[in-house]
Amino acid sequence: SYNIIALDKDYKYALVVGKNKKYMWILSRTKTIPDDVKNNYLDLAKKLDLDIDKLVWVNHD
Repeated sequence: SYNIIALDKDYKYALVVGKNKKYMWILSRTKTIPDDVKNNYLDLAKKLDLDIDKLVWVNHD
């Protein structure tokens, strides 16, 4: 199971957390995520005590 923590108004980006705080994803419908969206989601994740240091950033060339 998973929980959608944040979702932009156009459904392009989402912050998703698993059933516990062990898993987290920032999802995008595009190959890149604007810095402001990324930073807002990372700030929110920190406030929720999620470990953002273990995030894996995939480069979609």
